[in-house]
Amino acid sequence: MSEFTFTLEDVKQSIEEQYGPVVIGLGEAGTATLIQAVRLPDATQDKLLAMQARFNEIRKTASEVAQTSDGEDDEGASTAARDGKKQSVELLEEMLTLVAKTDADAKRIIKACNHDLLVLGGVFQRYGKRSQLGEASASSGSSESTAGQSPQTSPSTTA
Repeated sequence: MSEFTFTLEDVKQSIEEQYGPVVIGLGEAGTATLIQAVRLPDATQDKLLAMQARFNEIRKTASEVAQTSDGEDDEGASTAARDGKKQSVELLEEMLTLVAKTDADAKRIIKACNHDLLVLGGVFQRYGKRSQLGEASASSGSSESTAGQSPQTSPSTTA
């Protein structure tokens, strides 16, 4: 029987490769570093999950308002859509602040996104491909995925 040997450093390197920070290039503004969700303190993860639920509520409400609009110039629907967009942007920016390595990183990426809902959503989509809260199990072949359920997976920006 052959012996299987590894070092603690091997384990740490493997974990860092899988759960290391996400670095986003911002052009002339440099880079911003986001911390993987599984590496955040439990209280921060809980807050992030609550914010994700709130984000989903806002998007659902905006979608329902759009569907009930009769296609005419419905001022109420337009106002609701604008409010939903504004709330979504604010929430995504707050979520970025939670996962950014430093306050300076958060400020740089928020400024670079220029309050654009689609850009912010795109950042979270790509971040979510790498960082999935609740998937830090040793088994990479797990059939239970939390994709779409955590803040780090992409909050849907479509109404």
